[in-house]
Amino acid sequence: QWENSQARYNKLLSDLEELIKATEETLKSYEALNMSFAYDLYNEEMNEIMEETGCMEAYAENFKQAHRSLSKKLKHLKKSRHEVQFQMIMDTINQPPN
Repeated sequence: QWENSQARYNKLLSDLEELIKATEETLKSYEALNMSFAYDLYNEEMNEIMEETGCMEAYAENFKQAHRSLSKKLKHLKKSRHEVQFQMIMDTINQPPN
């Protein structure tokens, strides 16, 4: 039973770790792509077009919302990992008998 419990916890922690890393990479990529886009917008004076069409404000707001959502997701995943690690310690099957 102990081996089965350990295997399940370790698999869950491994999967959570993969998800955390992928979310971190997604967030970094999203930030980098948007920084590059913003640099081009202002460097090539395309921001005027975005402002004239009314797209600039929507773009900025959508970026903030998506970034906030990914950041919250990452924070939640890390909290979940911590809670699973704690539960693994506290689970009675993983504690030696006295």
